[in-house]
Amino acid sequence: MMHRLRGLAILLVAGTTLTGAAVACSFQTSPISTERYYRSEGWSLPGIADGKLSSAQRDPALPGVRWRNVSYDERYVAQFAAQDFDRDGKRARMASQRMLLQSLVRYEADGKPMAYTYVFTPVEARRVGKKWIIEAEALCVFHATFVDEKGDGVFRLLVTTDMRPELVPAWAHKPKG
Repeated sequence: MMHRLRGLAILLVAGTTLTGAAVACSFQTSPISTERYYRSEGWSLPGIADGKLSSAQRDPALPGVRWRNVSYDERYVAQFAAQDFDRDGKRARMASQRMLLQSLVRYEADGKPMAYTYVFTPVEARRVGKKWIIEAEALCVFHATFVDEKGDGVFRLLVTTDMRPELVPAWAHKPKG
């Protein structure tokens, strides 16, 4: 009986702690807006050159846009460097962090990359040779989309959501020819 009570107490404490950790990892947004972060010199995008591209697919929600999955041979830990950016006209700094990629999607207009959407989990990890050893993994998943708004190959805009029609830049809507 005493073992069952102790087990129940441990379960309750663990459940409360894990629930708190999951809530702490969520982005706070309202349905009518998306958090936007701007970096005039462009964001550093780890992993985009390291993976293999799938064949291009159409998305009916994004006319004229094709998407490709970026895949890796094994679990991929992306190292995001510390970067300064603008948020609502004020300078801010994103801390350096390691993220386990759950997925990475490249969006294209006329074969040219226009956005990348990362789905990732924060991790504590270290490299041993060429392999990542993941020591701890957060109980949350983040979505981040980086957009090339000018068509010059520089991804200046970061939004904390999946790719959406309103994020397709004007240059991607221009008629061919």
